[in-house]
Amino acid sequence: MEPDGGADDGLLRRRSGDHAPQEFIAPPDRGLAADAIAEVFRSGTTRGEMRYVFKDGAHVPHVFNALRFDYDGRPGFVGVGIDISERERVEEELRKERALFEAMVQNAPDGILVVDRDNRRIIRNQRFKDLWKIPPGIADSADTERLLDFISSRTKEPDTFDRAVRWLIEHPTATSSDEVELVDGTILHRLSGPVIGDDGRSYGRIWSFRDITGYRDVELRLRHLATHDPLTGLPNRSLAEQRVEHAISLGRAFAVLFIDLDGFKSINDGFGHAVGDAALQAVGDRLLGLVGRGDTVARLGGDEFLVLLPETGEPGPAQELARRIGTSLAAPLAIGGTEVEMAGSVGISLFPRDGTTLDTLLRHADAEMYRAKRHGPQPS
Repeated sequence: MEPDGGADDGLLRRRSGDHAPQEFIAPPDRGLAADAIAEVFRSGTTRGEMRYVFKDGAHVPHVFNALRFDYDGRPGFVGVGIDISERERVEEELRKERALFEAMVQNAPDGILVVDRDNRRIIRNQRFKDLWKIPPGIADSADTERLLDFISSRTKEPDTFDRAVRWLIEHPTATSSDEVELVDGTILHRLSGPVIGDDGRSYGRIWSFRDITGYRDVELRLRHLATHDPLTGLPNRSLAEQRVEHAISLGRAFAVLFIDLDGFKSINDGFGHAVGDAALQAVGDRLLGLVGRGDTVARLGGDEFLVLLPETGEPGPAQELARRIGTSLAAPLAIGGTEVEMAGSVGISLFPRDGTTLDTLLRHADAEMYRAKRHGPQPS
């Protein structure tokens, strides 16, 4: 577009002989225009962005390109302006979208890192730095490898972490969801996925990290409550049966002891449930003190307990433990200044001699326990 305009271009029409070219330029940009004209006479070409004035007073952004020429020994120049208002509109939309995206990222509850296709950092928020405890010198660095090395060093399994990250870098369209445990015990849920444009191409990757340590603690607590007796803290019937089933699946000989307390109802009725509960807790402690590390002591409910001996498949050791349990349970219990007495009857079941299923093993142990209750311990 020539500076003096055409019939339909909307520029202020002026005779170039009467007015300087800068007068076609919006007043705030006339200094730029003067510099551009000086540059074209000095170097032969120039290019710059400035706003032209139209008849309706609008200031429209243009790219101004000019080339110097000599005519009859006199220097001059020809200039062309290209309307870039649409380009600026698009750029403004992009700036607005980026500002909104950055605001969302910075205010997100998760730690977020966005990298481009070459794994160069584009944006990361404060939460990301806080979660990983990244020092400023590394957090503000453009060196992504240095950042990755630091993050990896904060995990309990850096080699595993590195392999996962490298694999995702090598597979730009892949997504992942897993958990990462840090050296300080923090557990992070890690999400990663590609940044896909409207054209379907991948332009980078976004990483998101959320602290789920509190959730995990609650989950573990709920799982513990689901598998353990709330009074004694011992495994409950469900977990005990799972462990017996697992022992059966291994196919090795083992023993199950079924224990029923004698006289417990009298304690409950005579001294109250608080003393009865304390007595059950004391029984659990006594049983734990009689077994090995790999053995299981479980409360099945009421005054019934179970002991699983996964490494004991011979009658002798099982009988000896049953005898010791009987002796221990017969000793008086001192509970809050009150001395209570009770006893215990023990039934023994051996795998595979007495059964090869959970049901047959427990039924045999239960029957042996009732026989012991009626007649005293018998050889098993």
